[in-house]
Formats: sequence, structure tokens, C-alpha cells
Amino acid sequence: MLRTQLRIAFSVLFISFCFNSAPAHAASGKDFGLGVVFGEPTGITAKFWQGSSAAFDAGVAYAWSDYFLFYGDYLQHFPALFGNSTPFVSQLKPYVGIGAVMIISDRGNRRGGWFGDDDASLGLGARIPLGVEWLAPTVPLGVFVELVPGVGVFPRVFGFFNGGIGIRYYF
Repeated sequence: MLRTQLRIAFSVLFISFCFNSAPAHAASGKDFGLGVVFGEPTGITAKFWQGSSAAFDAGVAYAWSDYFLFYGDYLQHFPALFGNSTPFVSQLKPYVGIGAVMIISDRGNRRGGWFGDDDASLGLGARIPLGVEWLAPTVPLGVFVELVPGVGVFPRVFGFFNGGIGIRYYF
């Protein structure tokens, strides 16, 4: 019962966060992106630009080891970090961020991973996404790759590593 209530509460928060408006990141006015990320875990991703170099991203994913992962991050972009030697390079936006992650599993007594030997079904942690996104100049698409080291803090403390490749459509 508690798991269902947590899922509903987080879903309501996530949906309300998704429809929060923010300033445009480009002259096109396309500041909200929605797409998919493939990796560990694989899921749905959303990004909300807060200007030309700051954004929030959030996601819902399913990990192959049978748990759902919900995350939210604040990202700081560095648009000219790679220089402007070619048009492609100038369209790359590397970023670093900080965020939180929540894991929900309906399998008890897991060994290793988020839950260790604990029967817990809820896990919490912090994450530090590091990545780069290419924003296409003629279509509202962003293609990204990111690596995400982090630390689980509940129900036990341990390090973890996620990563993925994804695409978002901006509208």
C-alpha cells in the first residue's frame, strides 16, 4: 500500500514538474524536451531549459535488475567549452549537474545493489550527471550521452554508476 502511494505521489510531482514553463534556451523558443534514454537504466527523459546554460532534467526508467528509477537533476551547460572550430563542435553543449534519485522495487531481500540484504523496497541517493548534448540546428532535436556516478544513501550507503545515450524532441 505504501509503495502504491509513493508511486502516485511521485508521479503527480513528476507530471506537474514536466508542465512547468521556463525561459527558452534558444531563439526558437523550444525549451521543453521529451525523449528516451538507452542504457542502464533505460527510460523516458525530459529536459527544461532555464536560459542558455542552465536546465533541469528528470526521468523515469526501468533497470534490468527489476527496479524503477526516478531522478531529477539541475544541469549547468558550458556551450563554448569545446570551441568553435567547426559548426558541429559549436553545437555541442557539455554539462555537469547534481541531482537526486529514488528507486522503487517490489522484490524483497535483494543481494547487493541498492538494497543489499535489506527487505526495503525504497532507495534514495544523489547523482552527478556528466554529459554532452548536441542540439541540431535545423530540427528541434537534442542527442546526448551522459555518465552518472552517484551514491546511494538509503537504505544503505554505496557507490553506483549509470550511463546512457538518448534523444529528445524539443517543443
